[in-house]
Amino acid sequence: MPLTGCWNAVELDQWGFVQGIAIDTGKNNMIELTVQFYKPGGEESGGKKGGGSSGGGETVNLKTRDASVFEAIRDITIHLGRKAQWSHMRVIIIGEDLAKKTELGDILDFFMRDHEPRPTVAVAIGQGKAARYLTSKPFLESSMGMQLRKSEKMSHQFAGKTLRATLMDLAHQLKNETQVVMMPFIYFDPKSQPFEAAVTGLMIVKNGKMVQKVPPNKIEGLLMLIDKYQGGIIQVPCSNRSKEKVMEAIEVDKVKTKFTVKTNGESISGHALVSIDGYAGALSCSSLETSEEVEQFNKKAAATVQQKLQKVALYFQQQKLDVFGIGDRIFRKNPALWSRLKPEWEDRVARIPINISVKVNTYNNGVDGVYFAWGFPNAELVLFSMLLPFVKREGKHVGRWMFTMLLVNGISLTIVIVCTIMGLGQMTGIYKYSLFSLARLIEVRDFIERIESIPGMALIAGSYMKATIVLYITSLGISQLFRINDYRILVFPVAMVALLLSLTMFTHEVEFMEFVNNVWPLLITLTGVIPILVLTLVTAMKSIKKGTAGN
Repeated sequence: MPLTGCWNAVELDQWGFVQGIAIDTGKNNMIELTVQFYKPGGEESGGKKGGGSSGGGETVNLKTRDASVFEAIRDITIHLGRKAQWSHMRVIIIGEDLAKKTELGDILDFFMRDHEPRPTVAVAIGQGKAARYLTSKPFLESSMGMQLRKSEKMSHQFAGKTLRATLMDLAHQLKNETQVVMMPFIYFDPKSQPFEAAVTGLMIVKNGKMVQKVPPNKIEGLLMLIDKYQGGIIQVPCSNRSKEKVMEAIEVDKVKTKFTVKTNGESISGHALVSIDGYAGALSCSSLETSEEVEQFNKKAAATVQQKLQKVALYFQQQKLDVFGIGDRIFRKNPALWSRLKPEWEDRVARIPINISVKVNTYNNGVDGVYFAWGFPNAELVLFSMLLPFVKREGKHVGRWMFTMLLVNGISLTIVIVCTIMGLGQMTGIYKYSLFSLARLIEVRDFIERIESIPGMALIAGSYMKATIVLYITSLGISQLFRINDYRILVFPVAMVALLLSLTMFTHEVEFMEFVNNVWPLLITLTGVIPILVLTLVTAMKSIKKGTAGN
């Protein structure tokens, strides 16, 4: 009975929900906290949306000072009149001066030990005073804490300009043997008016303290070498235009790096195998119409990336920074060897030979037109054959009507292709949705325009219709395979699996296009067309055998 008591019960109106926190060095080396709280009823109270100051808006900022982070946090209740609740905190920003003077582990110790802060909260170092980033006004989000968190995530995922670091990531990195940690860097962009905070940098922390900023032109290469590059653009110079700095671009789908360390006694070498998949984003002096041209372009891109990565590795070796985790790999593999190498590791890491191999695989717009057209939409029509048992056969012309409608569909598709080629010319093969792009060209006396919504709605409606039919076919097929009497009990589980797959299968548009163009035609043939054709042939043979036996 006593175990059922709630020892830390707090009413909702006694909580102050933290959105973000900035930690700086104050006067007399005091710790200065700027804590951003969500303000209940911020819109109704007449304040402007976004907050950023001590009054009005959806957030309110509170400052406290004390000798330690823990004491400064305990002082919040004195001023706020509520207990700080940390489970909804989005970001922790550490001031540049504090990061240089105080060890990172000491600054974040409270947040790592306390049970309320989430281990996925974003952590970054801010140029100058960290407090000013929370007093800025957000663009779309309700608070600066949320905006900075999303900016860090998107800059890492789609631009390759920074590295996403969470409280859990830093807790692990601070325990590594080399004591080298990489953190996102926030600064105010002087080119924008008014100044806006941008998360497009990396800071190196060594032995708990910030030591230097990674040069912007080294960030993408560093992320590739440590296998943290998620997306961005790779620029490749034109080889036939030496006088002009013309660049071509590859939109990166995925980068996979395998970094291996070999030891022979106390002799150490490193090897990085970097594999890059992407789509041609902008071509100025190359053509990818033939396989030979694609191979030549891939070799040129691989040579460009390899040269860039070699310079990045050399730069960090000259700085005596083991950002690649070579020391940690040696420690895990051979602790005794690492104990001998560790005292002079900074000098050793500068002399380690690192070999880098790069392989680039560039996709253009599919493997082949016929191959793609077979997978979408022709092969998918075979799946609809499972609906034939439900067709009312009042006459003997069902097959004739089916072939007639298939012919009408082919003629309609041919007309669409001809119209798009006539309207878009050579650009037809570049646009992903050529009919939609063609409709956007229609303008009749400033009255009939923007009719691309019609093919857009047709695409959406057709997608939902096809998804519904395939959902029914899948549920029906599973119920018949496992002899389940009512297929309807499978509809919700199958739909839930399809929903989860749609949210997790693809993280980037390029990855989706690669799957549709290259994988889907083969997959639908192996899993859909061939099994149904085999069943059809087996059924036909059984019917013929029964007819022969009857005669």
